[in-house]
Formats: sequence, structure tokens, C-alpha cells
Amino acid sequence: MRRLLRSGAVAVALVAAAVRLTAQQPVIDPLLRTLLDPARTAEAPDAFGGSVIAASLGARLAIDADALGRERVGLLVEMQSAAALGALRALGAEIGAVIGSIATVRLPVNAVEQLAGLPLVRVQAARMLQLDHDSSMKAIGVDAVRQRTAGGWTGSTGTGVLVGIIDTGIDLRHADFHDDAGRSRVVSVWDHTAAGTTPAGFGYGRYCTAAEIQQVVDSGTLMTCPSVDSHGHGTHVAGTAAGDGSAGAVPYRYAGVAPEADLVIVKAGDGTVSEDRVVDALLWLREQSLALGRPMVVNMSFGHDFSPHDGSTLLEQVVDELAAPGFLMVLSAGNVGANDNAGVARPELIHARVQPRPYTADTLTFDVADYRRTTNGCGNFIWLSAWQHPDERLTVTVVRPNGTSVVTPALSIGIGEDQQGRIAVTNAFGAQPATAAEIFIELDGCGTSLPPAPGLWKIVLRPGGTVTGAPVDLYMHSMELGSTGRAYGAAGFDNRFVVSSPGAARRGITVGAFATRSCWPTAAGQSCYDESEEIGDLARFSGGGPTRDGRLKPEITAPGIGVVSALSAGAGVPADRVVSGGAHWTLEGTSMAAPHVTGALALLMQYRPSLNPEEVLGIFPRTSTLDAFTSRTYDVAGRPEDWWGNGKLHVPSLLSLVQGTGVVAAVTVMPQTDSIPRGARTQLQAHTVDAAGDIVFGPLEWTSLDPATAVVDPQGGVTAIELGAARIVAQSGALADTASITVVEPAVLMVSSTHEAAPSPANVRAGMLLPVFGLRLTVVGTEAVRVREIAFDMTGRDDNARVLLLSDDNGDGLVDEGEHLLRMTDALELGAVPVVAVLPVDTLTIGPGTSRNLLLAVQVSGAPPHGSSFAASLLIDRLRTVNIESREQDRVAAGVITELITRTTVLLENELFALSENPVRADQVIFNFATPPSYATVFTVAGSRVADLLARVNGDRLVWDLTSDDGHRIVPGVYLLVFRVGSELIREKLFVLSPRSDVGRP
Repeated sequence: MRRLLRSGAVAVALVAAAVRLTAQQPVIDPLLRTLLDPARTAEAPDAFGGSVIAASLGARLAIDADALGRERVGLLVEMQSAAALGALRALGAEIGAVIGSIATVRLPVNAVEQLAGLPLVRVQAARMLQLDHDSSMKAIGVDAVRQRTAGGWTGSTGTGVLVGIIDTGIDLRHADFHDDAGRSRVVSVWDHTAAGTTPAGFGYGRYCTAAEIQQVVDSGTLMTCPSVDSHGHGTHVAGTAAGDGSAGAVPYRYAGVAPEADLVIVKAGDGTVSEDRVVDALLWLREQSLALGRPMVVNMSFGHDFSPHDGSTLLEQVVDELAAPGFLMVLSAGNVGANDNAGVARPELIHARVQPRPYTADTLTFDVADYRRTTNGCGNFIWLSAWQHPDERLTVTVVRPNGTSVVTPALSIGIGEDQQGRIAVTNAFGAQPATAAEIFIELDGCGTSLPPAPGLWKIVLRPGGTVTGAPVDLYMHSMELGSTGRAYGAAGFDNRFVVSSPGAARRGITVGAFATRSCWPTAAGQSCYDESEEIGDLARFSGGGPTRDGRLKPEITAPGIGVVSALSAGAGVPADRVVSGGAHWTLEGTSMAAPHVTGALALLMQYRPSLNPEEVLGIFPRTSTLDAFTSRTYDVAGRPEDWWGNGKLHVPSLLSLVQGTGVVAAVTVMPQTDSIPRGARTQLQAHTVDAAGDIVFGPLEWTSLDPATAVVDPQGGVTAIELGAARIVAQSGALADTASITVVEPAVLMVSSTHEAAPSPANVRAGMLLPVFGLRLTVVGTEAVRVREIAFDMTGRDDNARVLLLSDDNGDGLVDEGEHLLRMTDALELGAVPVVAVLPVDTLTIGPGTSRNLLLAVQVSGAPPHGSSFAASLLIDRLRTVNIESREQDRVAAGVITELITRTTVLLENELFALSENPVRADQVIFNFATPPSYATVFTVAGSRVADLLARVNGDRLVWDLTSDDGHRIVPGVYLLVFRVGSELIREKLFVLSPRSDVGRP
């Protein structure tokens, strides 16, 4: 298991009807359903044969094969607890990175349908991220801050900074990545596509050390590090960010932004990369930065549009979690803009927004252009997603050009086949995440249908029940309609809210593109674009914002048209793209814009290695360039910042905060005082400002005046050593400020019971919850404590009970509606001999100085006899904790703990009999009687006797195994029970269903 970097406070909603609990099932990505679609898998040569699934979905989902050739799908999962990892491994899964409650997984395809039963919160299919594909350096002013002279580079060059690249690899032998002495500036490579020595903690790929990379440079062969960029995208991106331009006919002509920064490379694919592998790469890059003690800025020039566009995907959550002082991430905005400024005949609009109103339907129209339809099954398709408030209830109607339609109410699945195309709608089916519920629409030719027909299609959204007032956003984001077919948004569609994922991450720096070149020199003369924007205008494809939740994205724009950078020798590229000299080539895309910003931040981190994401996002409004272009809009409803962010990148203004033009007038350390536990680490921030109070970045040094108590690193990270007081100084020239740090004992978790006695007896039917033990956990100290495991000794009378740990937010010791399930055991056989109930609860974190009330409850099977009692005793020595900051474990102190007992009865005061369940799904049904019956018989509804049960009565209890008088299992159906209890004759219908394997589960 990988190192956990975050405590995810994950809770599962408890829905109580009376005192019955239904445990929330994980949110399963609708895209995973396509792997199990009978219309699709029927075409495969076996149950999950690779040919059809990989061919039709492999470009969109992360699908590969294990060593035995079995197909696997990449997943990102959010876990209820770390116990989910074992359950996933039991299904044959390979676990990659684990970051807090999020893990990357490769799961056999034939195990997908078993995910619903695992202790997970959310399962997301790993999407394939598409790569978002001189003059550009002049446009951002970089030539003014660094120069190449006969003696080497001078000025701001990124020296001392690491540039991480997750892409298609790098040409290690390209001279743009060697220094003047011939040493490679690539310090390590992790090639996901190669086999060999794997990096620590990961079980795939090939890890190359700096020594092995240098041998490649010295020998000119790839024997020691066989990593090749056969696509060329990664080498181009790396060259823009940190190439020195030394290769080619005119040395240094095509130098990148930070020519003396070092590089750490992850080759994540050969043309696309998958989200789960990107998460692994980010964790590895973060560890490389920490191990080398150097700041890093990571470039991610890729994205996909199959997301809610609000920063809530699991990959975006990982970006937000890992971003830190000295570790920044730059993201591309995506290439699905339709900015209509380069002579494009028909913009391909993919987004539409509606505002649901009571009793009013909204209709969105899109046009499928004529194309050659074939009978190729599922191969031609259009996928759409609509994202709505989780409480919204919309009925979705999809209308074909011929007027036929499929109507799908909320929380259901609708499928309809037709010669104009099959329609399949998953309308927010099942539990949903907190931010948005997804309506997933597939239009394809699966089953007996032909592919989607050309013509006007309509989607009608009709509200039902409560209307939340929140907008609904529809995206037409994946289509495969032969070589000529396209779908164009018409009525209701616009050109906003389309920044790709992970570009919507809150703490990532997202970059749009503008044009700086329309032609470039080649060996044959000159090549030019057939269609082109004005030089300086927004790129015709640059994805616009804001995010769906209204945040500014992108934050900045940079050159992304006609960008010239390093050419990988292993990539086959068109001759008209290769510039004269043969070492560089031309590409376009927000992929090309992002590394300009990556390089610029490397220059800034040369002077401020502890730069954090919030500081960067605050700098751009003050340093970007605004001109006639940046005031334009590209949609009638938009604002300029939707496409331009804060404007155009301008490196001299950026560096003016650390060089020459800004004079430091004061240094301020934050926080001024802090208390941290022994063994913990905290991050201090230091702001240097000029006389006007504006931030400027002068040289900054950190010093501990009391190193025996606490030490500080060059980025302001303080580590507590021993109890006492330490003074930490931040100094810029003659100016300084001091923080006072007090090192205290690690926190202790105080444990006590909350009630003197358990609640009164209750009527016990199957699934009911009986509160047994109230527990209060209080943190004494200055840090949060994560509870990992609680154990109790349990006694009772039920051979199929479950034990649950719940929040008890109001502290009343009762199972109330709205309280949360933290953990539930499998079925336990409770008797007079104590049974240990172990409850891992890795998602429970308690803040410093705060308390949490918990409630232990038993979910009974319906079988306990009269007078049953359930008791619980806390096993204090089995309480497992970890302190969040100091990492101390199991610091627990016991207060007053009273053993609590709940006594139960299966009959209320006026009841004559009760049964364990009706309808019956188990293999038996249990009856309890106020007094032993004198008559007990089961009949069919037609009056035929099925079984005389009187001989099976044991006192006031009857256990019937659902067999008839002749010993055969009865068939599912409706039966009539006839009992005489005392003077009362009781008749009741009994519904017997097909038995299921998960009987007893809530």
C-alpha cells in the first residue's frame, strides 16, 4: 500500500425509517455499465473477450491486459475505509497509488459487476486523457529575462528547479536536454509502457536513474534506459518548458522558457494517458521532489470532457490534495472550444445550460451531419452527459429525427432500439456524489439498431417534484461517427463551461492558448495553416470557462498556435511540420500553451522555492498582459475572462516581483505563533511586500534559532524535535520576521461512555437497529486524531446479526434519521460467549479540542426470542488511532466507561405473534408467539394445505425451513398462514420470494 497523504473524512448516509437502516451503495460510474452492456458484450468472442470491448471503448476508458491476457479496466475509487483495498484485491485488482481515501486500481473487467457490494463511496472509470496539442518566447517576453552568451546562460533560467512532465516520454538523446558539459538534465524517468526495474511502491513500468540516463547520452544507445518517445508530444512539451534549443541549424534559436531547469519524466502512454496512471505519476513526482529536496512544477498537457466540469473528479481532488508550497501543477484548458474566429464553417458547440422551472420543459437540439451509416454494431456512437443538482428530479426524453423517442423518469434506466439508433439513458440511477448527479445518454447502433441517424435530435428535460433552482449542464463530449460524421449543437448550445478535466481543479494553474505564429520555415521553404486566427487572438480551439460552479478558469493564456519545440527522433511526423535544421517541429494546442507557464513558474521558483498555488493564482491578475484581444468575448453570453482568464502570460512582469523592479520593504511570517506536536511538521509562509504593501519576491532565507527544539527547511517547513519553544526567522536582505513555535506533547484521545443505561426494550423485526453502547471520543491536544479501529466484546441471542458503528451527532443514544453509518460488520453469530466485533473506521477524524459521539448498534435478523439481551464492552486496548501531525499511534486514555446492555422482545404488548420477515427472502422464517399456538398450518391461496407446522413449534417459537409436508422446498408465491393463539384465530398472507445469497444484508 502506498503512503497515505490525507485523511478523507468519508461518511455514508444513514436513512432511518423508524429504526431501519439502509447502507449506501457506492456511486458507480455509468461508463462502467457499458462494459456489461449485453448488446455490446454479445459481439465479443467470449464472456468478456478483448476484441470488441477494447476496440470500441479502449480510446475512452483505460483498458489493458494483465500478464495472462485478461482484460482490466482502470479505476479511481473513493473508499469508506482502507479495508476496501483487501476487498478489491480479492477480486483480482492491482492497487496503485493510495492518496487519503482515493486509490488507483486496475480491475479485471469480469469483476466490475461485483463493485456494488464493496465498502466504497465512489467508483470512477479512468478516462483516457487526450493530449491537448522564436515567436512564442517573444510573445511572453522571456528573452528579456534570460540570454545566451558565449559563456553560457545568464539571467533567470530555472536553475535548481525540477520540471516534471507527464506525457508521452522524452528523447533522451536530444541535445536540447543536455547542459554545456554534455550532461543530461533529465534526472529520472518512469516509463509506464516499458518493463524492467519498477519504482519503489509501484509494480509496473521501468524506472531509469540519472546514471542510466547519462549512459544513454554518452553511448548514443538506449541499452541502459530503453524509453522512446514515439509520439513526439512529450518531447515537444518538455522542450517548450525546459529545452535549451542547442540542437538544430541555429543553436539556441528555439530555446524553451527555463533552459537550465532539470527534468523528471513520466512516460504515461504513447498517444493517450489514463487517469489512474496519472494519479500514480503525481504521487511519484511528489516523492521525487521531496527526496531531492528541490521545488518542482509539473506539466499536464492533456484532458477529457467526460466530467462535471466543477473540479469534483477524483483526479482533480488529487491535484488539489498534492499541490503544496514548492510543488505546483500546470494544466491545459482543453481543445474543445468553438471560438469561431478562424473561418471555421460551422462551430462544434458541445455545451448547453438550462434552468429548470416548475411545470416547464426545456428542449435542446443538436444536428447529426450526414455520414455513411454502417451496420457495425456499437462502433458508431454519441455520448452525452447532463449534470444536475443531486436533489433535482428530471424526466429525460430523447427524440430521434423520425419522431420516435425514449422517455426515462428520474432514478431509472431507459433503453429503446430503432433503425434510427439505439437510445440508452441512465437517469441519475442510484446514489450520487454531493456535487452533481449525472444523466448519461448513449446513442449507438448496439443490438438490432442502426447507428444514430443524421438529422435533428432533441433532448427534452422536464422537472418533477422539487425544483432546486440550480442549472443543468449538458455536454456532447464523445462521438464516433465514421470518418465524416459530426454532431453540432444547435438550439440551446453555447461555447462556455468547457474547460477539460483535470483543468477544473481548484489548486491547479490552468492555461488557455493564443496565436503567435501562422507560418514556419521548413527544409522546402515555408508551411502555413490553412485556417488561422489573427496573431495575438485566442486560439480557435482554446477551451473556455468558467467552471460549472462559477470559478475562473483558465487563469492565464500562453502561446499555443505554431509553437516550435524539440522533435523526438523516434517520432514519425509530417515533413511540413519539421522546421529547417530537423531538430524541432511545430504543434498547436493548449498542450503547447501549458509548458510556457510551467517554464515561467520554474523561473519564479528559482527565487522563491516555496511558492504555493494560492500565491501563483494571486500573481496573475497583477502581471498578465491585457490588450485589444483580451477584451473580446467568443459567445454572446460570455465575458472576456471566460476565455482569457487574467490575460496573457508576461514573464518580465512575473519576475519583477523577485528581481530589480520591486524593492522589499517588509517581511511578514505567517502564522506568527503556532503550537505543534513533537514529531510533527508545519508549513510557515513568508510574504515580502514593497512600500505600497504589494507582494514582491525578494531572496528569502529560513533559519531556526533553536535547532534542538525545531528545525526549518529552505521552503519554510518546520519539524518539531523536542518539547520547548523555538524561534524561526525568515530573512530577506537586512529585513526579517520571526515566528514563535511551541513544541507540545502529541494529542491524546480520551474515551468515555455517554449514557448510564441503554434505551428501553424494542420490538425486534428483521433489519431493525437496537442501540447498545454510547461512546464519546475527545481529543486533548493541538492536532487532529484519526480513529482507525474500534473493537467491542459482544453478547446476545441472534445467529445472523450485524454490528454497526454510527455517528450520534445529537448525543441522545438513539438511532435518529440523518445520522451516519461509519462501519458495519458482516453477519455475526451472537450468543452467551463474547464475540469480538472489530470495526475499522479509517475515515473518522476528530479535530483538536473537539468531541465526537458514537453509537454502537445491533441490526437484528428478526430471529431473537423473547427476553433476548445484547451487551457490549469496549476493548480499550484494541482502540487504534494515529495522530495526523505527529504520526504518533494509539495515544488513548480511558475515562468512565460503563458496560451497557439492551434487552429486547419480539412482541409488543398487544401482539400475539411476530415473524422474522415478510416477504421472505431467506431460507427460513421464524415466528414468535405470545403463548404456544394450538393450530399452525400453511395453505395455498386456493385452499390446499402445504404444511402442518404445529409439530415444529418449540414453546413460543417456530422455525420453518420453507418445506412442505412431503419435505420439498416450496416455490416462490403467496401463501396463507392460519394460527390459533389462545382464543384468537389469525390469518395472514406470507409472500415467499426466490432465495438470495445476501440474505440479512440491509
